[in-house]
Amino acid sequence: MVALVKEIGTEKFREQFADFPYTLAWLEANLADADPALVKRLLAEVDDSHYGLRQWIDAFVVMGHWLDARGLAASLEDQIGFAGCACDAAGAGVNVTPLSALVSEMLDSYGFERAVKK
Repeated sequence: MVALVKEIGTEKFREQFADFPYTLAWLEANLADADPALVKRLLAEVDDSHYGLRQWIDAFVVMGHWLDARGLAASLEDQIGFAGCACDAAGAGVNVTPLSALVSEMLDSYGFERAVKK
């Protein structure tokens, strides 16, 4: 998580996550010791999308619940790729549909091919 704070700045981090304890919990659990290059990749994907960082983290929370419910796991790198595909698939609905809803729909329709059994 330190790498994320360094990349986006303390003030922006507080602005986006201070009032959302579940996203802070996800960040702590998944980015506490993350490779700074992976954090940079995540931020680049966010910048290339129409969604903000908090919406991406919300989508990762949804993915985590979906994977856990099925006894599956996926690397953060694969989850970033999946969320990026959901962004690409959004098309004209990007301004209406939250990324977490798009990810949920894609998971229910197509599954997560790169996921592995825990």
